[in-house]
Amino acid sequence: MSFRSPKHRKWVASLPCAICGAVKRSQAAHTYVLGRSIKASDKNVIPLCADSFKGQGCHSKYDQYKFSEDLKTKAKELGRELHKVTLNDIAAFRLLREFRDDI
Repeated sequence: MSFRSPKHRKWVASLPCAICGAVKRSQAAHTYVLGRSIKASDKNVIPLCADSFKGQGCHSKYDQYKFSEDLKTKAKELGRELHKVTLNDIAAFRLLREFRDDI
């Protein structure tokens, strides 16, 4: 079963684009493309900017294989690291909730 988390995707989308640095235009982009209609895990999403009136955004370019394999490898690593941050937040919130319950 794939990890699915709207909260994680929303947090990732709030970050600047990982490739060009554009702010307030990011989407949570899956670094692993499995094919149409197949839901990829949210464990490996990264912030990539959306298309705008200025042209094609990094998310579209990434999905259309317009970046080097080296960049794609780094993007997958970034996705794993961002997921770790989310997992750490989840663990911290769980500990905080348990602490509050014990008071």
